[in-house]
Amino acid sequence: METSKDSVRFYIFMCMQLGCKVTEIHTDLVNVLADSAPSFDTVARWLRHFLECWDSFNDEPRSGRPRTSVTEDVVAHADAIIREDWSIMLRFIAYELGVSYGSAHNIMHEQLGRTKTCARWVPHLLTPEQQAERVRICRL
Repeated sequence: METSKDSVRFYIFMCMQLGCKVTEIHTDLVNVLADSAPSFDTVARWLRHFLECWDSFNDEPRSGRPRTSVTEDVVAHADAIIREDWSIMLRFIAYELGVSYGSAHNIMHEQLGRTKTCARWVPHLLTPEQQAERVRICRL
């Protein structure tokens, strides 16, 4: 059963209003949600927040840098680079895209589903036409 954080926090808030203790609230959540229940410390932390007169069940906005390296444009550009030169190195792809080596690795393997075989970037799952073409080339 999928339960949102907001509904769990609302349950904690309502139990607090009814005068329940932290251990009772946590036990109820574990009985209902099993492995997806929040930890005892998390329940206690939210109970403290509500006792401090917080009235929001949502996460507060956080500062931080959003992920910018894996966008549709960058993935499309990487695909175009690979189509132009199948033997290109991952470091050069990272340089051309202006992203880190790890981000380039993620784009190639996770986003485009390609692996490096015999010094060429090839699709991980081949279509039947691609498989037939490989067989034809091997028989030459």
